[in-house]
Amino acid sequence: MNRVRRSVKLARNHPSYAAYYDGYDISVLTLSEAVPYNNYIRPVCLVGRRDLLTSSLICYSTGWGLVNYNDSQYLTSFLQAAQYKLL
Repeated sequence: MNRVRRSVKLARNHPSYAAYYDGYDISVLTLSEAVPYNNYIRPVCLVGRRDLLTSSLICYSTGWGLVNYNDSQYLTSFLQAAQYKLL
């Protein structure tokens, strides 16, 4: 098992986030202490305002939230991940 437990020291929500709206549901979390990098835990790179994004760039998104399955929606307790190409 490759589990690591840390508490959240600080959560920074997007300034336009609203619980009743479907967008801007992103936060940056500061953990109580560092986690060791391994095959399952890696740092993430966030795009800056001046970064040039090219088409066909491979992108990833992860998160918890609403999942559509068989024409119904539910909240998942498992981290979801998706890989896609930038158009």
